[in-house]
Amino acid sequence: MRTGSLCLVLLVAVVAGSCKLPDEPGCAEGAPCPPGQRCLVSEDPAAPADSELDGVCAAVCQRSSDCDALVPLCDRRDAVCRSCFPGEDALCAGRSPETPSCDGGRCVACRPPRGEASEAAECAARSDAAPVCDRAAARCRSCQRHGECDSGVCVKDASSASAQHPVGSCLPSSEVLVVDPSLCSGIGPVFCTPAQALQRIDATHRHVLLRRSAEPTDFSDLTIGGLPAQQGLDVRLIGPLADRPPHTAETTPSTVLGGVVGHDALIVKTKARVTVEGLYFLGARSAIACTGPDASVRILRSLIAGSETAVSVASGCSLGVEESWLGRGPDGSAFLSVPANVRGIDVSGSDFRIVNSVLVDNGNYARDAFGGVRVHSLGGKARSLILNSTLYQQTGVKKLDKYFTSVLCDLVVGDQLVIMNTLFLGDKALLTAPEEHYVDTICGAALRHVASNDPLLASGDSLVLPMDVAPLVSAPKRDLRPSLRSNEGVALQQSGTVRADVGGQGFSAPLVDLTGQPRPSDRVTVGAFEAVVP
Repeated sequence: MRTGSLCLVLLVAVVAGSCKLPDEPGCAEGAPCPPGQRCLVSEDPAAPADSELDGVCAAVCQRSSDCDALVPLCDRRDAVCRSCFPGEDALCAGRSPETPSCDGGRCVACRPPRGEASEAAECAARSDAAPVCDRAAARCRSCQRHGECDSGVCVKDASSASAQHPVGSCLPSSEVLVVDPSLCSGIGPVFCTPAQALQRIDATHRHVLLRRSAEPTDFSDLTIGGLPAQQGLDVRLIGPLADRPPHTAETTPSTVLGGVVGHDALIVKTKARVTVEGLYFLGARSAIACTGPDASVRILRSLIAGSETAVSVASGCSLGVEESWLGRGPDGSAFLSVPANVRGIDVSGSDFRIVNSVLVDNGNYARDAFGGVRVHSLGGKARSLILNSTLYQQTGVKKLDKYFTSVLCDLVVGDQLVIMNTLFLGDKALLTAPEEHYVDTICGAALRHVASNDPLLASGDSLVLPMDVAPLVSAPKRDLRPSLRSNEGVALQQSGTVRADVGGQGFSAPLVDLTGQPRPSDRVTVGAFEAVVP
């Protein structure tokens, strides 16, 4: 006789080999079940009638609230806890209104309609700030990536937030201006060109999602700030690289800005505040040009290559560059064969912040074009900052019989420019004739915990590496992560600082690196990347 049978596979909280039924001599030998559990045998219709069956221990229950999260439902016939099955949402809801859905045998708060995490109606109905169902966590949470939202736009920070849409919410599709030439009309809701979408910007429609590009002429000379409706608003342009480190894309992004010789890709004018997130710029005069007081441009998780000037800011425009890559891409990426920029970042009468970013291979010595950060003058409203960034193999210019490659100043700026936790290196040892250095001595910048093979950059608790050592995973392939397999890589890991003060103002290291890896709370690696064991 076989008793206590379940026709479906039973998942139980405790299974320790086979168990022994006290009234079932044909059951396989095994240990008794712990208190509160009893032994069950699962029937296999294909097994011979006289075959021995292993039993499993199952928790005894009277109601589903007696059962734990792994086996959440109480089976009415056998009075033991079991997993839930498709179509048993009502039983899960009866167990607890906090976990009303069955997914993968568990009663969970929600069930993502696509993938491992996506916007779900049951989550959005409970809280605007937690609209995404996370399958692994079996709960609703705030959005973290644009791809998790049906509209393609997650409110990631305060610049996108509003009273109606807090940080962590998904914007409704009705408030997103979409550009996709493959499926569009000139009047929307999906537009054929960015210019058509930018003309519709207002207080409600501040986010432009660039899904696909087409003719370069339609994706060049994009101007924000020329219309009164575009001024004083936080406008956000979102592209296909927004949810990942930009240099890791293995295929060419579906959207490319630029490509018309002698024309800028994006122009930001007075009183416009623009965030550029996840966009790929290629082959422009200036990939991004911003000018005018009360204007600002923030470049986030974007890649800029093949342009005459990567970024140009002037006349009071405030610049931020975060988690971005300027120059030739690493091996294995879609950007390996693209040319670097002729000039890097050009600053005139403006303040800037460069954080968790890479400038690599930019510059053109034959054209007297500087590949790094060139400061003609600062805006003077706030200290400018180069923080936890990597400047590698930049081509510089000759000045006063010296050759400077990474930071160049036309005048003394002093501690109005702070360089902290930043790595300067190149493929070869520094030249001795003419003398080669990374940072122009005229700048007088405040150095804090930088690292290089330049003895002139030794102040501010900085690290001077051996001249012929590049302690990176693979510098020739432009994998610029410090390697813990070298002593110098370990030194880079131990030389950064979490916080530094300059002139009474504190500066803190970012919480994550360019790849999104968390930085330790007690120390950080110098450069854009945390050190790794390759």
